[in-house]
Amino acid sequence: MMAALAPSPAEVRALFRSFMKAGKRFASYNMREYTKRRVREGFRETQNLQDPGARAQAFAKGKKDLEVVKRQSILYSLYSPPVKSIMELHPSSSSASLAAAAAASSASKSATVSSSS
Repeated sequence: MMAALAPSPAEVRALFRSFMKAGKRFASYNMREYTKRRVREGFRETQNLQDPGARAQAFAKGKKDLEVVKRQSILYSLYSPPVKSIMELHPSSSSASLAAAAAASSASKSATVSSSS
């Protein structure tokens, strides 16, 4: 029975970068952020593994999980909503558009109140 070889640090970094790239392909802000957070947590959990067999097993699981993330990003892109999340809007344009929407809303309310009196 042959012992499994532990992945090199370069291989682990390449896997991490691949996860981050795959996570960026999600159309949904929530899924992109969840993937980023979960990848970081997963790598932190396994960074102190000393046993080469456990490290090789964690690396193999990571490769399988990467394939799942890639498939899910494709699947999510097929059903992504056409409207961006509020978290994805540019801060300066969103505050300006919110101010414009508030002004339009108050103008329509005042016009409704004045026409009913």
